Amino acid sequence: MIGGADIIAALDGGQRIFFHGWLCGSSPCPVSIDAQTDDGGRRSMYLGVLGWDSSDNPVVNKFLSPE
Repeated sequence: MIGGADIIAALDGGQRIFFHGWLCGSSPCPVSIDAQTDDGGRRSMYLGVLGWDSSDNPVVNKFLSPE
């Protein structure tokens, strides 16, 4: 997946991560993906609950879906 991310404060005091990425027409995406020539590929948005492990590395603890 190729994309970017934004982190925001959540109402429950935690953090959420919004990120977009390219979904390939043939999953998983190859390392040399070219979005201009990937037939069937599309850009998608994701939302996750962001946490941190014991070494302060970011971890997506759960993916959320629209309700």
